[in-house]
Formats: sequence, C-alpha cells, structure tokens
Amino acid sequence: MSTDPRERQVRRLFFAASVLIIIVLVTVAAGAWYLLAARAPRTQLESDLVAARAAVQSKPQDPIAHEDMSFVYVRMGRQSSAIDEMKTAVKLAPDNPRIRTNLALLYGRYEMHEEAIAAAKDAIKLYDRAAPAYFVLGKSYEALGNLTEARKALERAVELESADADSRFALGQVLLDLGKTKEAAEQFKIVKSQVAEYPGIDEALAKAGVEAADTAK
Repeated sequence: MSTDPRERQVRRLFFAASVLIIIVLVTVAAGAWYLLAARAPRTQLESDLVAARAAVQSKPQDPIAHEDMSFVYVRMGRQSSAIDEMKTAVKLAPDNPRIRTNLALLYGRYEMHEEAIAAAKDAIKLYDRAAPAYFVLGKSYEALGNLTEARKALERAVELESADADSRFALGQVLLDLGKTKEAAEQFKIVKSQVAEYPGIDEALAKAGVEAADTAK
C-alpha cells in the first residue's frame, strides 16, 4: 500500500467526490419523484378523480359524493370500484330512487342482469315513474330471455318518456323477437323520426319489413 501523502490525499478527494455525486443523484431522483407525484392533473379525467376523492374524504357520509366517485370510476374502467361506490351511496340514501336507478344501470352496463333487475325493482318501489329504471329492467329481462316481462317494462318506460329513443328502440327489438313485426315497425318508425341517424335503426327497419321510403310517412 502506498504511503505517499499526495496519493492518499487524491484518494480521499476521489472518495469524497464519489459520495457527493451519489448524494446529488439521490436528491435529484427524489425531487423528480415528488414533482411527478404532486404534479397537477393533466387530463379532465384526472382532475375529476382528484375532485371526487377530495369530496369523499371531506364528506364521507354524503351519498352524492360517492355517487360522483362511482361515475369517475366508470370512466376509468374500474368496474368493481364503480359498483362499490354506488352501493355505498345507496346505503347512505336508501330512499333515493335516482341513486338506486343508477345502481341498476351500472349492473346493466356490466351485464349483471339479475342484480340489475333487483336494483331496478327497488327503485320502482320508491318511485313508480322512474323511466330509466323500467328501461334497465326491460333490457335485463331481454338479456335473460324473458321477453314477456321485457316488453311490459319497456312499454312502461316508453309510456313515461315517449321521447326516449333508447327505450322505444329496445321495445321495438323485443316486439320483433316476439314476432310482433307490425308493432315493432311502428316503434322503429317513431325512433327514425326522432333521431334519423339512430345507431342500427335502418337495419331494424329492414328486419321489420319497412322500406326506406315508408319512414317518411
């Protein structure tokens, strides 16, 4: 081992410089991580997520806060989280038919049809003019193959909201499946008059035997 004082000094300086470089690198990395974690949201979805989380944290007993949080999770594609938040909202406001209807709609969205039917019926018990609840009830019955009950629910939805093209189109499809071609055609014609470019309406009209020229009548 060298005993040259100058060489030992050089080694000490090199070691000190190496330690300093490591400290600087760690500090820069930590600062970058902090800035990344603390940065302002860049998208509308991120902004909405931050706001929804803050609302839930500040008002954990507010059903609307949990309902809004559920909607954000839907947009994020987080199915179980969306359902859990909406169920929490229902627990906090069990007599609110709108929240129960939104839970039913969520179940329907995720093809949980038995759960959707139960939630829709709960909403209807609270408010029997909840057209969206009848809509999801009808769609869920249709998905399960119960066309008779699907027809009843969708007819009620159309009765309550005659301008709702979604309910009317769904009713037309059920009528078509039941062999009620003429009645289905009438529903499809009305949908066409309401929303000319409604998705799938031209194909549905063709299945019901309606010529394109006839939709103008």
